[in-house]
Amino acid sequence: MKQINLIISSTLVIIGITLTTNLSAHNGQNQLPEEYRLSHNSHDSSEKLELHVNNNKWPECAIELDSSLTQSDFRKFGQETYSFLYFKNVNSPKTIGKWKFEISLTYVLTGKIDDEKPHWNNTFTHPDSTHWLVDESKRLAFPHLNFRLGLSERIDVGGYIIYLPSITNYGFAGLDFRYMAINDTTKKMFLTNRLAYSTLLATDDLNYNILSNEISFGKSIGLFTPYAALGGSIGLMQEKTDKVDLKNEWIPLVSGIVGFEFNYKVINVGAQANFSKLNMYTFKIGCRF
Repeated sequence: MKQINLIISSTLVIIGITLTTNLSAHNGQNQLPEEYRLSHNSHDSSEKLELHVNNNKWPECAIELDSSLTQSDFRKFGQETYSFLYFKNVNSPKTIGKWKFEISLTYVLTGKIDDEKPHWNNTFTHPDSTHWLVDESKRLAFPHLNFRLGLSERIDVGGYIIYLPSITNYGFAGLDFRYMAINDTTKKMFLTNRLAYSTLLATDDLNYNILSNEISFGKSIGLFTPYAALGGSIGLMQEKTDKVDLKNEWIPLVSGIVGFEFNYKVINVGAQANFSKLNMYTFKIGCRF
């Protein structure tokens, strides 16, 4: 019980800090096949907004800060890209078991992005003047490679990475640690605490690191385990280019999570929705052995 109280208290503290900070802030021509694209050239040619062009330095849109980027837009960018960076493990609260290993491919779909807003337009460059960040759907989609290893019946660790240097200049990676505080095998109910770290890879213009704490609860029903979670995160974003002179941004956020996991022999399938400044929808298929 002491362990559970400690877990709940630590998460509530992070969430409390997050809500307080957010409240204060509120008041005060290379082409890839379509299925592999991270971005698209799809906006109406009558659009007046001028894109920042990198003259095909990369086949896809890249993170490069423009000198016109303001402090408030820098913060907005951090609040929305938080959802990209946040480690979405798509696992039920039930840990995978001692010395078991899981490898999976996840497909991530973002909520709608308004890439005409300055916090998106002034943080990305494009291969040419018609190559927008998103298409008519206003969403981005990209894959992750995930892995997980069980250290005991109650503890497992995991990680994820996406980095395609031949396509663009950024990627994401993360690590997590999970402890299953409640393992009721009779009622098939589970409660797990997860600590996670995520980081932006390779980008020359900025650093972005996120530390998060998440509590999830689930109940197995046959081969399915639906679950819900609440997480609090603290992110630190730092620009490191002479093009702008911006202060570091500490970005606290709360996210709500719902999902399900399906296990049959070595097959593991899941889906998860993360609700935050920018919602994310993640689908996973993997093997566990």
